[in-house]
Parts: sequence; structure tokens; C-alpha cells
Amino acid sequence: MLFKVREKLFSLRNEFVITDGQDNPMFKVIGKFFSWTNKMSFQNLEGEELALLQKVPFTFFATRYQILTKGTLYAEIQKHFTILKSRFTITEGDRSTLTLKGSLFSHEFQFFREGKPIASISKKRFSWRDSYGVDIPDGEDVLLILCSCIVIDQILHKNHSHGASHGR
Repeated sequence: MLFKVREKLFSLRNEFVITDGQDNPMFKVIGKFFSWTNKMSFQNLEGEELALLQKVPFTFFATRYQILTKGTLYAEIQKHFTILKSRFTITEGDRSTLTLKGSLFSHEFQFFREGKPIASISKKRFSWRDSYGVDIPDGEDVLLILCSCIVIDQILHKNHSHGASHGR
């Protein structure tokens, strides 16, 4: 299934709208004002929190985010130090580990499980706001992959200052 993830253009905090391929709203992500750990709430359209995304504070040499569901660790995303291409590891609690590999300019990403591609993210180029196409096959974890897309945006394309985004 194809999803579109779009950042709201004029917002004092991080906000995203997630639609299906036909632009029907599906989810929203709302950032907390001035959060030290850059907390963001991943919600359904009724405002029910499905996941909380937060940066792990005081990590050196590696940026890490946690995805929590109902206060329990669901997954952890860690960016690895690389020279040219972006690479992340996504650890799904007690379950499997995914690898996420990015292109040279971090506009295309591929998710891998046990070496096999399972989903992809494409960042729209030359846009006023961050916008992504996320292709998730049936049977894969939609919540995990969409949350990962938001986290990648926060790590690679934002200037963090106490969780607030102040431009590019």
C-alpha cells in the first residue's frame, strides 16, 4: 500500500499528515513544543495515540530514537556513522531487526529484513515542505515503517534545538 507523508508547512512544532495513495487522511503526527527528547505523537484521525516517538537523550556518536506503544518499547531506531550513504538499524523489541539503507543524498531508502527488501521511502525533491512516498506491502508493519519515516526525517533533515525545527 502506498502512503504519503507530508509535513505541515506553517507550524510552530513538527506536524505531519499521512494519507493513503488517493490522499485520504489516515494518520497524523504532532510534535510536542520544546521537548528535550523531540517527542512526537503518532495518532489516528480521532486523536488516539498509537505510538510515541522520542529521541534518546545523551547518546554519543549515534543518534537513537525509541517508538513506544502504550508506554512499552515497540522499537528502537539507531543511525550508524557512515561517510556517503545513510544506514539505520531498527530493532523491533524482542522481535527481528531491520536494516534501512539510504541513497547518496538521503532521498531514497530501502527497508531490509534478513537481506530481503520489504518496503521503501522516497523523499520528494524540490519541495517547500518535506514530503515522502512510502510503499509498504501487505503483511508488513505499517506503524513501524511510517514511524521510521518520521524519525528519518527528524534525524537527517531537521535542525534540532530542544525539539523545535527551525528550518533547513
